[in-house]
Amino acid sequence: MESKRLIAGLGCVLGLLGMGAAAPERQASLRTTVRWTYFLKPTPGTEKLVFLCNVPRNREGWQRLDSMEFSHPPTDIVNDRGDSYARFYFERVPSTIALTVTATLDLHPTSFHSQLHGDAPPVLSDRMRKVTTSPEEYLESQHPKIVQLANSIHGGSTIETLQQVQQIVQSRIHRGQDDYDDHGAVKALERGKGDCSEYTDLFVTLCRARGIPALACGGFLVDPGTQRTNPYHEWAMVWIDGRGWTRVDPSDIAGGYGTVTDQPSWYVHLRAQRVTEALPKGHLWGFRCKGTAPDIKATFEVLERQRL
Repeated sequence: MESKRLIAGLGCVLGLLGMGAAAPERQASLRTTVRWTYFLKPTPGTEKLVFLCNVPRNREGWQRLDSMEFSHPPTDIVNDRGDSYARFYFERVPSTIALTVTATLDLHPTSFHSQLHGDAPPVLSDRMRKVTTSPEEYLESQHPKIVQLANSIHGGSTIETLQQVQQIVQSRIHRGQDDYDDHGAVKALERGKGDCSEYTDLFVTLCRARGIPALACGGFLVDPGTQRTNPYHEWAMVWIDGRGWTRVDPSDIAGGYGTVTDQPSWYVHLRAQRVTEALPKGHLWGFRCKGTAPDIKATFEVLERQRL
């Protein structure tokens, strides 16, 4: 998929990255209203159904949630280590349920050419630095194949290292068909192909192996400038000391939609964890049910967008 089925601020001085240029003026944000719909179609044996899906939340420097509405009231909204998901309970599912989530958000540019929202440089806690540089499922930064590649990188500045990481990802992975299965960084290397998930997994894993804090994020693209068949997507957020969390989209760069230092797209963040306990691994939604599993499909649409 461009995601598995269907997930602070930025610094002011580019010299911190060794780019040798004065920082440009802060880019405008984008206010957008988006709606996604899950079509829950029961099979003859579907009885009780619990449906869960990631929903947006405020993320400092990334996005601000203005409002969110549901066609069906959720049982609750749960915060899970920085991500949020809504839970819905249906006692009976007699026919297809169209469950919609409509959200209005202010999306902030988090590329290398945007600036901090504030005066003080952002600081990453020791705990978060450890978490975001450690190996985990699908991000196997201590695997020998990953370590070997990471040791071949000899960039001086952080930006030079990230550019070399992107070059390795593009040379080792070729775009395959959208794939609903999880593979991870090592499998991506072995298969030599993948969708946005594999590009992101390998990029984030190599960053972690080089000691650069990195997250594998998922959600939607709000993209007026490019043609896409699927808005569901995965990308990386990397921590730059003095700047904060900065977006890099490895598969978009490989597809010619930008560079490491220039990302033109807009993103609705739904998750910043590669694996959660509540939802299926790498997915933006999941379910539990009594009886046979329902058929679930999803759509996404942009209702409105306006530069701020």
